[in-house]
Amino acid sequence: MIVVIIAVVVLALDRLSKLWVLSSLKDVGDIPFIDGILHWHYAENTGAAFSLMDGVKWFPIVVAVLAGLLAAGAFIYTFTRKYKMHALEIISIGLIAGGAVGNLIDRVQFGYVIDFIYFKLINFAIFNIADSALVVGSILMALYILFMHEKYLKKLNDEKAES
Repeated sequence: MIVVIIAVVVLALDRLSKLWVLSSLKDVGDIPFIDGILHWHYAENTGAAFSLMDGVKWFPIVVAVLAGLLAAGAFIYTFTRKYKMHALEIISIGLIAGGAVGNLIDRVQFGYVIDFIYFKLINFAIFNIADSALVVGSILMALYILFMHEKYLKKLNDEKAES
């Protein structure tokens, strides 16, 4: 249940921020939040994450379909687990699912993803809340799988053997 709450919160933050962008930023283009460092900058991303493969028409569609399947798979995985999930699994799946659905909605509704967070200081790619959730969720899941999963399963098995 917590994973659904996390996904819904991410999705809500993403949708609300994009509504603000469309109503307040689209016509303006750029608003310095911290001048020269962090700007709110309207962009339409027709490519994949961080504008990779921009202009390749079929690639974003494949990515959007895969993201939708990933989100659906994440929820199925979450609710069919036979053991209690680790907190990092729950958080990462919620972040990934919420971010994937947020960008998928843009892709279906507009044909592109609305991006607006721009770290001008380092000229980093323009991104959005859904992108951030996807990246953080993926990093947390990788860390969990690489460093904690086997230990967590062993702990669960040890607890089961003791009872």
